[in-house]
Amino acid sequence: MKNIPNYHKYEWLRSEYNSGRTVKNIADEFGVSKGVISYWMKKANIIGRHKVGQIINNEKLCVDCKLNLSIDNFWKKKSSKNGYCQSCKNCISERRKNTSKIYRTKPHVIISAAKRAAKHRSTVSGRINNAMRASISRSLKNKKEGYSWENLVDYTSEELINHLENQFESWMNWSNWGRADAKQRKWQIDHIKSISSFIITSRTCDDFKECWALNNLRPLCAIENIRKGGG
Repeated sequence: MKNIPNYHKYEWLRSEYNSGRTVKNIADEFGVSKGVISYWMKKANIIGRHKVGQIINNEKLCVDCKLNLSIDNFWKKKSSKNGYCQSCKNCISERRKNTSKIYRTKPHVIISAAKRAAKHRSTVSGRINNAMRASISRSLKNKKEGYSWENLVDYTSEELINHLENQFESWMNWSNWGRADAKQRKWQIDHIKSISSFIITSRTCDDFKECWALNNLRPLCAIENIRKGGG
């Protein structure tokens, strides 16, 4: 029995064409003319791709992925002749992601980002964010799942700062917050009910919420905190 060329099979032809292949590309594969492929496309009721800019039956051709898509898949653009972008939303999104990745690898961008991060870390808010992010991540055994620490608790960094400042002893300030030091009296953020007394299984469990509740946190002399068990 004679083998039937794939281009005689309607589903195969439709699948190949919809994947972005051209009539010429398919014709060259089988060594036939474009007219032959066009003939079988008509038999398979395959509508050719729109030309760039055309809107037919509420569909438009994306210049990037080469697919005829519903007009809902294109952003509106007043400066365009047909009122829509030439690329579909998905292609534009992917292009922006790739451009952003390339931009972030440029030396001057890396240096600027490092300077901004260092400046932020030098502020009280920046230090609080770094400390809370690290401590909460450890309590969850690094299963924070990408969430910001503020999204896991019911208070913000500013509310935490105010809460701690309201409990400061006369000698406490933000410049002597940190690890115990023999040369200078330091204080640390302490859990009134220590972390070790909780059984934390996830970011949504009751023990996690109770452990990191604002009313369970206080400023405490670093030496006392170490004697207590470090949180």
